[in-house]
Amino acid sequence: MGVSRKELHYEKINLQKDFSELKTRIDTVEKETTVMRNNLNAIHGALQQVERLIKIADKPYDALRIKERLKELEDDLKQKEAYKEAEKEKHDQKNKEVEDKKQLLLEKEK
Repeated sequence: MGVSRKELHYEKINLQKDFSELKTRIDTVEKETTVMRNNLNAIHGALQQVERLIKIADKPYDALRIKERLKELEDDLKQKEAYKEAEKEKHDQKNKEVEDKKQLLLEKEK
């Protein structure tokens, strides 16, 4: 019992039909993949843009923080300068007292 030519022809037609359907499905999936990839790229671009806008929105806050920090540093510098000046005045006063005592001792010795 062999396979007839008619059966082989019928099998060929079925295989061609299956091949065509599968190829159509693959083409559809590839098109859908392309659309999804394009959507993915668009979403990624939108995400980058939002991140950029967030940075721009944060800049005034950063500038304010920088100004506040500069003011703190200026105040700190003024305090240190005032402290140095006070220490210098104390030192000068002590030197004057020592000089005055020296002068008194020299006068007493005369």
